Amino acid sequence: MTEDDKLRIYQEAKKELDRLQEEERQASIEQQKRNQEINAAYAVITFLSKSLELPEVGERISKSNLNEDLKQELKEFNYPYDGTWQDKIKAVIKYVGKVIKISEMADIMTIEENKLGSVYTSQQISGVISNNTSKMAKAGMLGVYKSPKKEKGYYYGSPFWWDSNDLREEYLPEPKIKSLW
Repeated sequence: MTEDDKLRIYQEAKKELDRLQEEERQASIEQQKRNQEINAAYAVITFLSKSLELPEVGERISKSNLNEDLKQELKEFNYPYDGTWQDKIKAVIKYVGKVIKISEMADIMTIEENKLGSVYTSQQISGVISNNTSKMAKAGMLGVYKSPKKEKGYYYGSPFWWDSNDLREEYLPEPKIKSLW
């Protein structure tokens, strides 16, 4: 095989990889949109079932056409232990349901990673995910929020939580309560 053949094969493989990665990114965005729509419908059903005195939401969901994976997703945190760091970041953001700082993500991930016997510190995980969140934000896979309260650092969340350039109110970070003593 000549050098020209190797170069041509390399370029074709790189082009195919780029195409597949873009498809994966688009599929991930579509999946996040679907999950948001499902969560919104779930919230509406929960709210209205109480005021209209309808059967419990759990009963309605179990009778619906939702598959078992989706029902589990609505109930608990599914941390992808064997996933990439990007998968883990998305899982934590999805679980929290609000924008979150890297340090907070790292705290959650440290607990989850150490359940498998790892000995990662929060600082180690923070270092790893810091680079990944930056790349994900640049690729449009995460939205970035800077608090107007002069806090240090940025918050990260789903890119679908913004209307134009404004973060929707329900996804704003929880206010920090300072100790009085």
